[in-house]
This record gives sequence, structure tokens and C-alpha cells, in this order.
Amino acid sequence: MINLIYNHDNAFDAIVYGEQHPANLEFFRQQTRSLSETLTDAGRNFFSNVQQLHEQFNGSEAMRLTKAAIRASKSLFKPDIISSIFDVGEMQQAQPIMQRFIMANPVIRQMYHDQRCDGFGDSYVDMEPGKISDGHYDYRRVMHGMVQESEVDDWTASFYMEDLHEGDKHLTMDEKVDVLQTWEIIEMFMAKGNEDPTSPFNNLL
Repeated sequence: MINLIYNHDNAFDAIVYGEQHPANLEFFRQQTRSLSETLTDAGRNFFSNVQQLHEQFNGSEAMRLTKAAIRASKSLFKPDIISSIFDVGEMQQAQPIMQRFIMANPVIRQMYHDQRCDGFGDSYVDMEPGKISDGHYDYRRVMHGMVQESEVDDWTASFYMEDLHEGDKHLTMDEKVDVLQTWEIIEMFMAKGNEDPTSPFNNLL
């Protein structure tokens, strides 16, 4: 089932028509500023209202929601499987399986616990609140048998012998690599401190 709900008047227009080019937006702002200098008080009031409407539809908040709506529309028919994600927009619109493994990343999980990122809103359910790294079931599923460099320039591999939850399966090597690649990219986005890769509404960190 696909559910896409955006409570924003401009979302449909954004999907159909796309975003305005920044040069167009700046040209409009310059023209209205120039015209307002030569007008009477009534004319200035009129242009002030025009500018307010323009900012309402093309300001930073509207553009942020526009991007979110466009990204959501592109993700509608993507399969709910484990795969590498390299784009912040695709991460924000990740399907439930990839949400689950993105949220198993220790860096993301700590930020989520500290309420510094959205964590996919209501579409992600944290089944083990407060648990992180080796203490977290999904992290163990990804890292089981994976070789990694330790702090003392050595190589180690951890093996977690446990029963899987009902409905889960052992991850293949390819699936683990896909998750680890996604982890590396999302940590890079988090370090930039701009768009929240875990926010379907393109909120800022």
C-alpha cells in the first residue's frame, strides 16, 4: 500500500511544474524593489502584498516543502528492499526496510536519541528504544561476520549467535555491503549539518 500525504497547498504544483530557477526568483525580487521606489504609497502597498505572496510560494520554507514533495513522488514505486542509497532525497523517502537499517547506524541512532534528527517521523517505529551499536538487534544483523578495523590498527569480526525475530532473515553479504555504503554516505550528510537525511519533509538538522 502507498500512502502519500502532504498538507501543503503548493505540493501538487511542485510535483507537476517543478521548482523555480533561482535566477528567476532573484530577477523578480530586483524588479519589484526597483518599481516600488518610483510608486506612491498605495502602489508600494500593492507591491508589498505581491512580494509577500511571491515569498509565500517561493520562499525558503515553500521551496523546502517543494523539494520534499518532489522527492516523495519519485519514491512512490520503489521496491521495499535493501539497496545502497547515495542521494539525500532518496534517503529521506526510504522505504520501511531501509529506514530500519538506516536507523541502526550508531551515529544516526545517537542523534535520534538526542532528538537531533527526525528519524522518519511516524513511519519508523523504534522497537528497541535506547539501544545502540552492539546492543541493537538490527545493528547486529548488519555487522554479523563483517570484518572491520579496530582502534589499534587491527582487524576484527564479530559474530552474534542469536535467534532472528519472526519474519526476519539473515542478510546476504551484498545486502550488508549496501547498508554499510548507505551508512557511510548518511554520516557524511549528517556531518554537513544541512538537510536532515531522515526527514521525509526535508527538515533541517
